[in-house]
Amino acid sequence: MNKIKNRFSHVLKCAFVALTVLLCGLSSFAQQNLLNSKEGKLNPQPASPNSVVYVHLDYDNVGWVNGENRADVTVRFYSDYALTTPVSVTNLNVRFSWSYYDYTTDIYQQVAGANDVTGSGTEIVLEANALIESFHGESFYRTDNLNPPGYYVVVP
Repeated sequence: MNKIKNRFSHVLKCAFVALTVLLCGLSSFAQQNLLNSKEGKLNPQPASPNSVVYVHLDYDNVGWVNGENRADVTVRFYSDYALTTPVSVTNLNVRFSWSYYDYTTDIYQQVAGANDVTGSGTEIVLEANALIESFHGESFYRTDNLNPPGYYVVVP
């Protein structure tokens, strides 16, 4: 019985040490990325015509109101794949679409709708106060096309 207790105690100590090392590493990584992000947002670099720009779709201002989860659907532009350095775009046309899964009927609509938005800057709001989820179903947004070409969509 003592062997089992000693072995369990040793495994538990090793797991604790590994978890501590992992958390310290993640904290350091997060602090550096936060610093990079803040620095980039203060002075974003414009995208040159030949540069690659990475695109990430985010939900901002997320909140439940009257049984509906709503958010602003936003695309942000970065000069690196890690999404740490914002970059400014000019007159970019973004075609986006959304699908809808209906909980009540168990039916998934492949493309429930689509739209185009043209904008400039480090981010473009595709749809403000969009319905993300309710008691009836859930929406899924995606970018379909960016014009002019040369942009890469990064999916987390």
